Amino acid sequence: MEATFLSAGQALAHAHAHFRSVRRRLDRISLSGVAVVAAALAILPPLFGDSYTIARLSNAVFYLIVALGFNIAFGLAGELALGYAAIMAVSAYTSGMLNVYLGTPGIVNLAASLGVGTGFGVLLMLPSLRVRGWYFGLVSMFAVLAMPYLIVMAEDWTGGENGLVGITGLNLLGVNFSFNMIYVLAVVVFAGLWLVVDNLRRSTWGLMLTACRDSFYAAQACGINPTRIRMVVFVLASVPASLAGFLMVNAEMFANPGNYDMNLTLLILTGVVLGGAGTLWGPVLGVGLLAGFSFWVGPFSSYNAVALGLMLMIGVVAFPNGVARSTGKSIRNWMSGRMTDVRPSSITPLRRHASSGNANAPVVDIKRLTIAFGAHTVVKGANLQLQRGTFCGLVGPNGSGKSTILNAICGAVQAKSGSIAIDGRNVTGLPMYAVGGMGVGRTFQMPQLIGDASVLENIMIGGVGQTRKGLLGALLRLPSERRRYREIEQSALHAFQRVGLAPELVGADADDLPLGLKRIVEVARAIAADPHLILLDEPAAGLNRAEKLKLGETLRRLNSEGVSVVLVEHNVSFVQEYCNEIALLDDGLIAARWRDGEPQPTILRDYIDQYPTADHDEEV
Repeated sequence: MEATFLSAGQALAHAHAHFRSVRRRLDRISLSGVAVVAAALAILPPLFGDSYTIARLSNAVFYLIVALGFNIAFGLAGELALGYAAIMAVSAYTSGMLNVYLGTPGIVNLAASLGVGTGFGVLLMLPSLRVRGWYFGLVSMFAVLAMPYLIVMAEDWTGGENGLVGITGLNLLGVNFSFNMIYVLAVVVFAGLWLVVDNLRRSTWGLMLTACRDSFYAAQACGINPTRIRMVVFVLASVPASLAGFLMVNAEMFANPGNYDMNLTLLILTGVVLGGAGTLWGPVLGVGLLAGFSFWVGPFSSYNAVALGLMLMIGVVAFPNGVARSTGKSIRNWMSGRMTDVRPSSITPLRRHASSGNANAPVVDIKRLTIAFGAHTVVKGANLQLQRGTFCGLVGPNGSGKSTILNAICGAVQAKSGSIAIDGRNVTGLPMYAVGGMGVGRTFQMPQLIGDASVLENIMIGGVGQTRKGLLGALLRLPSERRRYREIEQSALHAFQRVGLAPELVGADADDLPLGLKRIVEVARAIAADPHLILLDEPAAGLNRAEKLKLGETLRRLNSEGVSVVLVEHNVSFVQEYCNEIALLDDGLIAARWRDGEPQPTILRDYIDQYPTADHDEEV
């Protein structure tokens, strides 16, 4: 048995080393491509003698800078903010008016443009705390529609439809920047931001952003605060647009409301979606090509908006994940097949998660819990006390309140009355992420995974919310961030090994897994931070006999190591085989309790006799 375990561990270490080597090779190739693109853009002005062509190239670079910010918000975090043209306008007019009316130095104008533009962007994105998706997109797009009218209304300051004239150019720290110098500066800013966004994408912060995008409740269950994440996203996504507005107004020495309209919004949105949101190359390829098309037909041509709209529709249908994502997956698979000589990595054990409460208190203590959804009361004054080290199965008919109690323990739903304590600490009313940060793992009826991330990266989500989050380290890829990433990766590998997943699944995309394996991955994610309490909602649903056996033995081993387990499950035979305690819920109340070594109550025995396997539909 020991030899088999060691062999499996060595296979996993080798599979992980192979996965990591492929990723590193692809990263090096991509970063080399970034350097080539930046160098090519920087040397273009001498190749063109006319200022008009250089001006169009400058605008293309400005649009690429904006696209990087949109890629952070939409591609990584899933926030469909469409107000970047308005942010550019606010930044540009801030710099222009300070220059024209106050004659302030360029460095002051830069700081003011960044501050005012970013502040406006954060304010514009605040509705995302209440609404998401296309609803939020429509709210933020209103700013783009309204901005030209606001500029015209303030024509005494902005110049209105005639534009703001009299801007004297850019002087930074005593250096007068010519038009070509501003272009080169824009290319440098673009390249730097591109690298920063790539660092963010490959960091633990990138994992948190994509978790909030694709697995909103799972992210909170892992201790990730979505409000904090969104506020950081608002700032990071607004900075590039503010920089682009500042550079554009100083390059043109003129501000016109027509530069910041819906055409620009459509170009950015279409380019990022068509190229591949959330990827390194997608936004740059997509926006670069569409910017070239826009300049070819003319930015004010009626064909421009129509063509961009049609391309957006075609892109969503033909390339739902973007051109770069599909191409990148094919390249990764090809390269994975060619790389055979890798050095196996090591897998280190985890540290135990320290309980944040009283070690002598019950692990879960529910008193007179009542939960209602509107006029419908689901849980009606339930009491449930579970001692540390228990393996408790919650059973009962559909609608009896099993999943609702589980959701109440982890903070997903709030109690109408009563209290819930974990390790003696009252968690009633605490948000889900706060409970998740206390060493409480959680799985869901329908697996919540990041579809385009690897199995290992999905499991790593379980650990990212439990450690210190250094944003600057993620943006600059500092040694502290790389060390943190490796530690979380080791925890995920250990969890991967504990649930018995096949080593070759380390680098597989979660979307490619069958339902049963997705549930196993969720269990691995729940134990990646080594919690002291795990809440499982229908983990055996969709698993075959061998997978159920593997899951049951994994949970039994965790329980023997001191992890308390609360399991909601319709398969009563699975509950009987592995749980040392069973609680029967009926009509929102605990109707019966049983502990190992005690005779079963009649009502519980009758339920078990009625549903020996009880593979019912999932509880709503």
